[in-house]
Amino acid sequence: MAYFLLAKFLSPLILIGAFAAGLLLLWLFQKLILHFAERRFEARLANILEQHTQELDASYRQLRSWKHDLKNHFQMLRAYGELGQTDKLQNYLDELAEDLESIDAGIRSQHLLIDALLNAKVQIAKSKDIKVSAEAVLPPKLPFPDLVLCVIIGNLLDNAIESAAEVDNPEDRFIRIYFHEMKQQVYFYVANSYQGQRTRLGSVYRSHKGGPNHGFGLLRIDRMVKRYGGYLKRADEEGVFATEILLPYPKANPTASNNSKTLD
Repeated sequence: MAYFLLAKFLSPLILIGAFAAGLLLLWLFQKLILHFAERRFEARLANILEQHTQELDASYRQLRSWKHDLKNHFQMLRAYGELGQTDKLQNYLDELAEDLESIDAGIRSQHLLIDALLNAKVQIAKSKDIKVSAEAVLPPKLPFPDLVLCVIIGNLLDNAIESAAEVDNPEDRFIRIYFHEMKQQVYFYVANSYQGQRTRLGSVYRSHKGGPNHGFGLLRIDRMVKRYGGYLKRADEEGVFATEILLPYPKANPTASNNSKTLD
């Protein structure tokens, strides 16, 4: 009898313990996934920075070479003008313009990491026949870890590229990028064309992708914005999806914050 009463008493405790253990394992599993995801981001970041540094060096060498020949170009243009050979003058100007266009300086915001990410993603977008307009004016250094910038910008642009590439008519594919510093805050804006419907629950958008990584990029962005007490707004209208993020400069090392806001 005593054994039966003890078993009856312990059964709920065992169930509660099993449930708590399951929650703990789930939490540890999520932490493990995030850990490996951050290591992958760091490796990708290092590769992107190395590639971008090499591309910058090649562009600067081309520019130095062009500057070295500038005096000779002016002399040729002056000679054609004095001889009244306007046709040759025009042809020479056309050749100079074509030569300059071949020197792709890319996007230059002054921030090396952001330039690397932007230029790498822009090349991917162009390979998918997506028109890109970008403006980025930032200081050489920002008070955020490189990993945070990589997570936010990388996922923003990856989502924009994937959505724009799904538009059937290449003429309708576009991405607009606007990054600026404003009064101790950094502002990120990315808009892109899309096709179909976007799933929205209240003010929260859900990723349209399936698979095991469903919505993971959006979740990573949301987490980073929340960590820094930032502002986040997503909106869609007439085939255009836009995301705005405003991150205030941290006064101290950030921790998980409940001060983040979603702008509707």
